[in-house]
Amino acid sequence: MSATQVPFPENPLRAKCISSVLSSTGEWVARWKEEMGKSSPPDAALIGLLHFAFRNFVSENIVTICLSVADGHRQSKLGSEEHILLSISNSFRRYQPSQEVAQKAWQVLCTNIFKSDGWRRIFTIELPFRQLLWFFDPKRGSGNLDDHSNDSYSQLEAEFLSKFVRFVWDFAYAKHHEWRDEKKNPAWAKSVKEMFDQSWAEILEIAWAAGELTFLLDRLDTVSDRVLAKLERIALTGLGKFPKRFMTLEAAANANIQAAHVLIILRVKLREAERQAQIQAARMAEEQAERRGREVEIARQRVAEAQHELDSLSSEQ
Repeated sequence: MSATQVPFPENPLRAKCISSVLSSTGEWVARWKEEMGKSSPPDAALIGLLHFAFRNFVSENIVTICLSVADGHRQSKLGSEEHILLSISNSFRRYQPSQEVAQKAWQVLCTNIFKSDGWRRIFTIELPFRQLLWFFDPKRGSGNLDDHSNDSYSQLEAEFLSKFVRFVWDFAYAKHHEWRDEKKNPAWAKSVKEMFDQSWAEILEIAWAAGELTFLLDRLDTVSDRVLAKLERIALTGLGKFPKRFMTLEAAANANIQAAHVLIILRVKLREAERQAQIQAARMAEEQAERRGREVEIARQRVAEAQHELDSLSSEQ
């Protein structure tokens, strides 16, 4: 090579140990398992695979793996606790990803799953749905929901969570839902509805951690006693994240705890809704009584008229 020649730059994907474009979910998973089978998987290979994770295909298995890998991505240094990666064969392998790998997994989730419209289909499947609940569980202390930055990835995540908690809640409890078509696929709709209902407490915890509990304010008909009790527990204890437990709901509200504010408003709205229901019931009862009274009066008039006619006929005879 002469001194004036510039060497052709290396393909960045080759630099990440990806020598060919993966064309199917099976190929991606096989390559991932191959890398994970090594005693020390190289970061470059894992990042390269994550780069291709959703290029030509979207798979619930790959979503599940990415959620496992991305756990703890916001921590400045991943802790000593090992992260569990779910393999496709339902076996478990322990591996602690580097910060760079975890962040890459989170980024591809944000841009390819959280930003897309296809996440609803993915998260009606039990394995990725459970993994998502685990990923955003505020009780684990993973830090996955503790960030307050305004970068594009965090904004995508926040927008997704806002839609996700409403989607799950409405699918489970709304009288009508566009995705819950019991006529077309009743068995599937029932199964997903039951899965979402079983996770109602986790959904509320995630909504609280994401600052999205206000979604309940316009869904009064879905707010039960168990929901109110859960909100009170969150408001007073912060699921263990508060420095100390609040003794009263008012104290929590004064400390600007969203769960306390939402609970107080819900109780007021529910009392007002109950009062309005009682007023409506009383009005209906009164209207029914008036109708019955009018019907009785009409019947009396008809009897009187009939009697008058009989009396007239008798007098003529």
